[in-house]
Amino acid sequence: MTRGKAIGHWGLLLLLCSGVSHWACDATPEAPSARPNILLIVVDTLRADHVGVYGHSRPTTPAIDALAEEGSFFPQAFAQSSWTLPSMTTLLTGLFPHQHRVGRDPVESRLFGRLAPEIPTLAERLGDAGYARGAIVNNTFLAPEFGLAKGFGTYDYQGATKWKVRSAEESVQAALRWVGDQSSPWFLVVHFMEPHLFYDPHESVRGVFTGAGPPPVEVPFGTDSVVAKIRSAGLTDEERDYVERLYDEEILYVDRSIGRLVETLQDQPAGGNLVVIVTADHGEEFFDHGGFEHGHTLYGELIRVPLVISGPGLARGEVRGVVQHVDLSRGILGLAGASQQGLPNGVDLFALLRDGKELEPSRAALSENVLYGPPRASLSRANRRLHRRLDRPSGEVWALDENGVEISPVDAAERPELFRRLSEGLKARRGHVRAWAPEAGLRLENDEMLSQLKALGYLEGESR
Repeated sequence: MTRGKAIGHWGLLLLLCSGVSHWACDATPEAPSARPNILLIVVDTLRADHVGVYGHSRPTTPAIDALAEEGSFFPQAFAQSSWTLPSMTTLLTGLFPHQHRVGRDPVESRLFGRLAPEIPTLAERLGDAGYARGAIVNNTFLAPEFGLAKGFGTYDYQGATKWKVRSAEESVQAALRWVGDQSSPWFLVVHFMEPHLFYDPHESVRGVFTGAGPPPVEVPFGTDSVVAKIRSAGLTDEERDYVERLYDEEILYVDRSIGRLVETLQDQPAGGNLVVIVTADHGEEFFDHGGFEHGHTLYGELIRVPLVISGPGLARGEVRGVVQHVDLSRGILGLAGASQQGLPNGVDLFALLRDGKELEPSRAALSENVLYGPPRASLSRANRRLHRRLDRPSGEVWALDENGVEISPVDAAERPELFRRLSEGLKARRGHVRAWAPEAGLRLENDEMLSQLKALGYLEGESR
């Protein structure tokens, strides 16, 4: 992958060489020449610890790792939910799930939130700032019916269905066609569906990690029969290992597509004025806490996501401290010079870095709304995480490692006071510790979208 050709517009990040101790720096950025083009890449279901720069043992993400080497990455970055709809709505509005209320109803399983017309989106704010806005998305939960296309033009929000979902490479081609039509600064969301179930790696990567022998599980993995087996009998160690290798092959295919997309954009005349952001909407559980897939809990394997940022003039480094998607949303607006008026959450991530300020050690990330099971919320600090069920006054407190991953439950002697303090912090952020219901409901009955969600593995029961 080629580096950006000019060091320019990220004068916004001058601080990187001037006093932020947790950054490594190799150059001083020049003054900005123009507002940047902004590429936000969201990889569905990508857990952070399956990315190379985050310590994964298999070479799944050479392109993402190269972006991290050119720029920065955040070991403690968290999504606001563990499934697509509320998480992506947060990214596209800068609001927590209890504020935008786009998620699943905790009681009525077929009732989902739709974004209220009065809530401004990033696309609307960026449009007001003179940006062209586009989105290439590949999950039925991102269908316009949920309100997430607000602020994008009719032909600029390109969705998909389960029956006609783009491959990663097809998404790249759609993205390049859209960019080719733009003349003003642009903001583009490219959402890759792999490595979401089903695990069915593209032929170009099939066998890279799984080998050439007969598979011990059914491939594509994630069909009804396979899920039924997991529910009744689980998987053997050999099967689990193979499933994770299939997942890694899916990641590798996406990574190669990301590499081609970024390199092509960097090779264009405006390539020196490109900011690339890579993250995920949520992770995936491989029986870390006894379960599989996502949307059912708010443990670290589901809410800890990669966050890699690269752009000309951005020094290399690892940024320590708790960050969350609301910070990223606010930061994107700051990069574009768009209005942040009325946004109640987060910090402008890039302005914080520009001013040479470190992330506050007391920062905490809020995650909430699950797709399956009882309503939940979590609060993640640097070394502790509170898990609360919102239908009862109980929960768990876990000790975390330096990357925000659960190590063990907190010692019983410390737990009551810590549970009280973290619960107070959770209440302060949400206003309450109760479950919320969608304000503007979208009911899915016997229609095409319901069938598509079922085909994705959703709505099949409370155990997944």
